Amino acid sequence: MTLFRHRANRIALHGRSIERNLSSAFLSLYRFVFVRSRAQRGVALLLVVTTIVMLTSATMEFAYGSKVELDLAGNARDRVRAEFLARSAIEFSRVIIHIQKTVIDRFKKQLPFPIQLWKIVPIDSDLAAAYFSSISRGQDREDQRGQGGQEIKEEDTEAGQLDSLSTGIKRFGDFKGRFFANVEDEDGKINVNMAQFKTQQKQFRELMLMLMAPAKYNFLFEHPDKDGNFTDREELIASIVDWVDPDDERSGPEGGHEDSRYSTLDDPYASKNAPFDTLQELHMVRGVNDEFMHIFGKRLTVWGKTINVLTADAPTIAALLRFGLPHDDPLQSPSADSKVLELAYEFVALRNQELLVNSLKDFVDFFKTEGLTLNQAKIARVAGVDSSVFKIKAVGEVGRARVRITAVIDASQVPGGRLVYWRLD
Repeated sequence: MTLFRHRANRIALHGRSIERNLSSAFLSLYRFVFVRSRAQRGVALLLVVTTIVMLTSATMEFAYGSKVELDLAGNARDRVRAEFLARSAIEFSRVIIHIQKTVIDRFKKQLPFPIQLWKIVPIDSDLAAAYFSSISRGQDREDQRGQGGQEIKEEDTEAGQLDSLSTGIKRFGDFKGRFFANVEDEDGKINVNMAQFKTQQKQFRELMLMLMAPAKYNFLFEHPDKDGNFTDREELIASIVDWVDPDDERSGPEGGHEDSRYSTLDDPYASKNAPFDTLQELHMVRGVNDEFMHIFGKRLTVWGKTINVLTADAPTIAALLRFGLPHDDPLQSPSADSKVLELAYEFVALRNQELLVNSLKDFVDFFKTEGLTLNQAKIARVAGVDSSVFKIKAVGEVGRARVRITAVIDASQVPGGRLVYWRLD
């Protein structure tokens, strides 16, 4: 009995030991499975979220880079298209100049009034497309009727459908973008490069002096420039002459070396002793500043030949009148500035309407009726009634791309004009 109890106690103790061991094991398992795995799952979740954020950032960066590259490629494509549209505007302008020189000018004496085709015909792709589209639409309808086909409806002509219905050939204006151009007569201005020739320097000096003579321009010569130098009218004209003439001798009463005007500057340079390449080069000449160019720049050129009295503006005509008047004429006095300019404006207004001027004699005779005695032979040295040199400012636009081309055409010999200047912006 005692042995049996002893064994029973041992079994009970062993059972309780096993129970404790099992409880400890289950507790460890629980902690391992639930507590530890929960922490690991948090770390895993953090890693997954971080990875997703990085992949999203990389994807967005890649997408943005692709869009930027696509936009750059599109802009480059549009710029090329815009450039060639601007070139098209140049060629349109050359065609108009060619017609002017070969047809209009040839029969201008038989015309009731002067015609300047480059001022009348607008060089604009929108207007040209509308014009050619109307012609093509009418022609296609005639072709359809002649072939017994169905007449093309008005709505079928939109968005290029007319082409597929008729010939399948694209019509003018069936392109993306537009172009337009403006033509200026460079022969309506004073050519500063005429000062390079000894035989023309006297006329250039006098003509420029007459252009700047009015008292309203005195403020340009009353203040020092940025280098502290004062420049009057005569010194400015002499500086232009010395910039283009081939010698090194300074013009004017001071004499000396012509580079002395620029040798004392903070950034010294020498006179060019060659013709101006562009009008902007005038800024290099002593006395020429932004104010001077703002007032006189539109009346000066580096490409024209003689001043065309049919295209020159009123201030240039006024300078030409002073140039042709005797030096002792009362209209040469500063008090007559407004009178001379008034006569010039009157001539400009009439020449574009009812006044027929086919020669310098007609020009001189008109002012003779106004009481002016002009020296026709003297005026003929610097002026005429013909234009041969034209500046074309063309613009091509496609999307956000915009290209400007400035070209100068000399049509004095070549029918379509010889290209003498080209600038692409």
